Amino acid sequence: MLSDKYISDSELNRIKLTYCDKIILFMQFRKDILKWYQAFDFQYPHSSENNYRDSWFHYRKIYQEHSAYEIICQSANFEEHLQRAEKDAIVYFWQKICGILEVWYFLDENKEFGSLSDSEKEEISNICTSTNGQLPDNWVLLLQHCFCCDVSQFKYACVYVVQNYIFQTDFKNQLQILLHKIKSVVLNMRMNGAEIQREDRPGSYMNLCQNIYNELEKFCNRYCFAQIISITENIDVSMQELEKR
Repeated sequence: MLSDKYISDSELNRIKLTYCDKIILFMQFRKDILKWYQAFDFQYPHSSENNYRDSWFHYRKIYQEHSAYEIICQSANFEEHLQRAEKDAIVYFWQKICGILEVWYFLDENKEFGSLSDSEKEEISNICTSTNGQLPDNWVLLLQHCFCCDVSQFKYACVYVVQNYIFQTDFKNQLQILLHKIKSVVLNMRMNGAEIQREDRPGSYMNLCQNIYNELEKFCNRYCFAQIISITENIDVSMQELEKR
């Protein structure tokens, strides 16, 4: 058995303050990443919340402990759960983003889905060219108002706009580049978690992803795509569902 030693009150207070600082940093991380989730109307993952809760369980165990061996065990578990809480939140966000973007990337731009009437297509055209011939930023919201009584038609209207107004740009090429960058960042983050010298400061993983998030924002602004990302799952747009039509 490993030798043990007694941890004095002053040293224990220093240890507690060290891990308290990490909790504070994590709460700042959570506040920051919630802005990402809110920007796309995503639900924050329960796994992250559960791991954060479990980190507190081990932090409280340290509070009255004077065994060096036990403190090492509890602090290691504390660190592990706090890192998982951060990684779960980040990885889940990017998995959602990638899954939705791939739906639109693999969409057949030449195949017609649904059965939009000529009058509906004309109304869509009026919406999409209402700002000096440019696609308005709020085109999804305008379509929702137009097809508020028919979710299926709203879905096909969104697909029609993407095919006829967004695919006409270099959208697919830029989307492919963005997807590759996102997957590369997430892969590097996963690999880092398996290394001995890994990121252990709360917020570090988010910092690794900040640049790619900025690129996602630029992409959405350029192609008026933020709203369609937010509602893709709500309107149940999937390749399998569309192919049945």
